[in-house]
Amino acid sequence: MPHPVAISGFSTDPNRYEAGRPGYPVEAIRFLVDGIAAEPGDLILDVGAGTGKLTRELMSTEATVVALDPVEAMVRLVPGFAPRAHVALGVAENLPVATSSVAAITVAQAFHWFDPERAWAEFARALRPGGVVALMWNARLREVEWVDRIWSLMDRIERTAPWGDDDRPDQFAPRPDFSPPERASFPHAVAMDEATVMARMMSVSHVAVLPEAARSQVRREISSILRDADEPLEITYRTDVVIRRRR
Repeated sequence: MPHPVAISGFSTDPNRYEAGRPGYPVEAIRFLVDGIAAEPGDLILDVGAGTGKLTRELMSTEATVVALDPVEAMVRLVPGFAPRAHVALGVAENLPVATSSVAAITVAQAFHWFDPERAWAEFARALRPGGVVALMWNARLREVEWVDRIWSLMDRIERTAPWGDDDRPDQFAPRPDFSPPERASFPHAVAMDEATVMARMMSVSHVAVLPEAARSQVRREISSILRDADEPLEITYRTDVVIRRRR
């Protein structure tokens, strides 16, 4: 069952999500695509695809790519960015595919929403022997003072989020059906203007589900922080990639 905050928050304004959320650096995409090593005719499931931030990058593989997400409003945007991709509604814990039929499963910026034990078991069922799970996410960095203030505001709002420090899914834990993780990290600096920063923060699911008065207060706090920020505005991330292979 998808988290209700994800369903409600990400259904609110998928165009804002698309405008505000960063993609991924070229080097990280190359590492992921090389790790998958998909061939024409292979099936790739991009699970938790959202608006297709990663899906569109997978088109270079010439495999059959399916963008899978439980939020219809999000995946409805995918064909505009990846016309050759297929779109389906579904969740990581119950993939709509036959056993051993999938060459690769990718998950970008979404694994924290999954039930990890059920998701890994379903990945093992769906993948063919030697198939790949590739996880990618942009980790928040806080070296710049105004950026730290922004993320601290998000921390306050996200206290009930499923990725809290005490229960964050462990992408690196041993899995009997999978090889040890291959890991790589890449710097990712994203140039933004004030409108894009606002879209990025207001697209956070726990912000999107707030009552309008509370969201207006968040907007005012963000605007106040940005008045103290030096231009050009830039938010830096560390993009992490983890690849694991089905035994």
